Amino acid sequence: MTQAIKPTAPRFRVRVRRVSGQLAVAEAHGQTMELAIKGGDPALGFTAPETLLAAFGACILSNVTRNAAEMGLRVDAVEVAFDGVKRAQPLGIDPLGYRVSIQSGEPEEALRELYRRATSDGTATNALLRGLSPVGVLVVERDDPDEPGDVRLASPEGTHVGSPVPSAVRPRAGRASRTAAPWTSPPALPTARPPRKPTRPARG
Repeated sequence: MTQAIKPTAPRFRVRVRRVSGQLAVAEAHGQTMELAIKGGDPALGFTAPETLLAAFGACILSNVTRNAAEMGLRVDAVEVAFDGVKRAQPLGIDPLGYRVSIQSGEPEEALRELYRRATSDGTATNALLRGLSPVGVLVVERDDPDEPGDVRLASPEGTHVGSPVPSAVRPRAGRASRTAAPWTSPPALPTARPPRKPTRPARG
C-alpha cells in the first residue's frame, strides 16, 4: 500500500512533450532536456533508456557526495559508467552492469562502505531497484467538447485489463472541459454451475 504523502515532502513535477516526430522535451523547474523518440535514435540525443540510466547515475553521485561528507572522507573525483543490453521480450534492459570509479586517498575499507551506502539507498535508486507504482490518467483533447470519448487502457492492478480508467476529455483552448464518469470495477463474471447428474430411468 502506498504510504500517505507528507505535506512537506518534496514533489517531482516533470512534463515531457513531443516537439516533432523525432524529439521530445522534458521540462522541470525551468530546466529543459531534449530526448530522442524516433525509434531510440542516439544521434538525436539521449534515448529513454539512457535517460533512465543517467538518472540512476546522478542519484549514486549525489549519494557519494552526501555520504562522503557525513563520513568525513575526501573524494577528489567520482564517475559512474553503465553498460546494458536491450532485452526484446519483454522489453527492458538485461543484463545491466555499472562501475563506480572513485579517486581518493582514503582507506579502501572506508571507500567500500561509501560505495555500499551510495548504491543501496536514495530516492531514484530505491525507485529503480524496488520498483514504482505509478497511477496514470488519460486526457483526450478534442475540437468538439461534446464529442464522446471511448477510452480503454490497461487497468490498475487487481482489475480487468481493458476496463475504462479515469480519464478527462479536454477541448482545445477556449472551450469548457468535461470530465468522464469515474472508473468503476467491472461486474463479476458468472459462476459456472456444476453439471447435473444423469437421471435414472423410472422402473416399470
